[in-house]
Amino acid sequence: MFAYGGRCCVTGCDVAEALDGAHIDPFNNKSHDHPANGLLLRKDLHSLFDHGLLAIDPTNGTVLLADECLSYPPYHRLHKSSRIVAPLRGFEAYRPDPGALQRRWRRFRFSPGS
Repeated sequence: MFAYGGRCCVTGCDVAEALDGAHIDPFNNKSHDHPANGLLLRKDLHSLFDHGLLAIDPTNGTVLLADECLSYPPYHRLHKSSRIVAPLRGFEAYRPDPGALQRRWRRFRFSPGS
């Protein structure tokens, strides 16, 4: 919440109860609990991210959603037209880890059905 100023890094939603911190690399131990391994997402987007239905292109921050999400107009509007915003606080130390984004991207791009 602190790093992103209480706003979803995709939609800008600022309703605290609708937001979650999402791990880019899945949480395995305390070393994964660092702001550079996280994104502040709206809860529905966090769920899609965790299920491999939403990914962030590590080269430009563009949001992509799996085909099965595109029939829902609000998700279709985000697909390829939204980009994540950088953290407002913490600067480089809190910027999403490019390696973690790349690993997540590979799982999205090469999973069945995407």
